[in-house]
Amino acid sequence: MRSALVTGASEGIGFATAKLLLEAGHSVAICGRRQAKLDEAVAKLGGGQRVRAVQMDAMDEASVATGLAALDKAGFAIDILVNNAGDVGTVGGIGPELPEKIRTSLDGNLHSVARLSVALAPGMAARGWGRIVNVASLAGLGGPLGVIPYAVSKAAVIALTRAMASELGPKGVTVNAVAPGAVMTEAYVARKGEASIRARARSIPTARLATPEEVAAAIVYLCGENSGQTTGQILAIDGGEQGAGPYTSMWSDRRPV
Repeated sequence: MRSALVTGASEGIGFATAKLLLEAGHSVAICGRRQAKLDEAVAKLGGGQRVRAVQMDAMDEASVATGLAALDKAGFAIDILVNNAGDVGTVGGIGPELPEKIRTSLDGNLHSVARLSVALAPGMAARGWGRIVNVASLAGLGGPLGVIPYAVSKAAVIALTRAMASELGPKGVTVNAVAPGAVMTEAYVARKGEASIRARARSIPTARLATPEEVAAAIVYLCGENSGQTTGQILAIDGGEQGAGPYTSMWSDRRPV
């Protein structure tokens, strides 16, 4: 089977993805900034020789270089890269601080993806097989209020995904992205609260938020042996919210959820 690297994998979508990749028979390196959280994640994943933890901040160039060097020294050739780590904290609308906020969000969400992809794609291309999956966001496909920096950075991830797919396709490397809507991660639930989540669900045709496992399942498909003709694609995992479009408002306020 293949060897995968999943960033931001100590919890949420990243952890769920690592778990499914392991169940599919792959070896998985999980990375994150906090060693204690990584150790907890490894224990939850059952430990063993097919899972390893790498303390690495995907937003820091030196940290990435150190982490990848450690994997290389251990003979861990990465065939699958899941760029899940990112910055969700940069919000804001039009104002004097917007350019700086966009710069911060690009550092967290775009440059981390580009940094790891550039580092690992040559090895994949040399071996004639590779999968890169970037975790974008539904925000990058639209223009939600109050989160311009985040939306811009995720739209940039989508553009990078398509451009890389064009370059790497002839070399046997696919590049795709998932664009989740609201997802019931522990962090999201803690941040939003029950009332806000119920209100959010009213705007979703399926009347609920996605689970991390549902997003992970889509990622794992895009990492698979049989997904070689799927590249440059952006898969929205949003319960039909994008498809409903402006008509959502016709019934969302009256919907009992």
